[in-house]
Amino acid sequence: MKKTKKIIIIFSLCLLFGITVGYAAFSTNLNINAKGNIVQKILTISELKNEYCNATTGDGLYIDTYETGRCVYKGVDPNNYLEIDNTLWRILAIESDGTLKIMKNDSVANMHWDTGVGAWGYNDWSRPAVVNSYLNNDYYGSLSDDFKAIIENHVWNTGAVTHANNDLVNQIEEEKSITWRGNVGLISVSDYIKANSNFNQCGNFSLNNSNYETCRQTNFLIRPQRFWTITAYDNIILNLSSVVYRISEAGGISAESAGYSTSDIFPAMYLNSNIKLYGKGTEIIPYKIVS
Repeated sequence: MKKTKKIIIIFSLCLLFGITVGYAAFSTNLNINAKGNIVQKILTISELKNEYCNATTGDGLYIDTYETGRCVYKGVDPNNYLEIDNTLWRILAIESDGTLKIMKNDSVANMHWDTGVGAWGYNDWSRPAVVNSYLNNDYYGSLSDDFKAIIENHVWNTGAVTHANNDLVNQIEEEKSITWRGNVGLISVSDYIKANSNFNQCGNFSLNNSNYETCRQTNFLIRPQRFWTITAYDNIILNLSSVVYRISEAGGISAESAGYSTSDIFPAMYLNSNIKLYGKGTEIIPYKIVS
């Protein structure tokens, strides 16, 4: 009799423990799913801008104080991941025309920016430069039809920029002095500077290069390899038509010959203003484009 009672008590305790653990696991999973459903919702580009373009410190989507109607992502790792055709991209900005400017998260090639003047090359993007031809022919041609359908043939600012300047307003105007229209390009030097959330120490070309060890800690565009920008070099003293800017792995903005050395290529493009996004924008749960 005592033995039977002991077995019943042990069985009851095990059953109670199992029910408790099971309920806790179910409750936790339910809460996680509920939170995911609350955070994730379908967003138009306009809704993304209206709901999230309000950051003032740290990682987030900021009002672009230099170009009216525009918002830019800043910080070391903002929630701006976008998945297209099983590849990751980073959203750089919501443009004033409603398009999304994005950059691929991984490099697609390592090559000269251009060739043509001996070993030096030209810094004229619309020539077209070698990288321009590669991106808008070979690379663009490799994309799926669905991807191509959301790419905006857009105006890109390709004007030359004064080296190590401390005036971002004037630098942006220099970039806008020459334009090119196409499907695929590269980020500009001002794109790189604006992605930094540390305005006081990294808010212009000169500051970034003086404080690059600090600035690399608050800019999601830093990569483990050096990479080309679309921006040509301008110097009021030296007339160098073969020099282009690239971003070093250390975070500095350097002037390099278009044809002398190679750097990595991270394609950039503009997406249609009528797309819709679903997700959280994190690396694990990136935004995806939905109909």
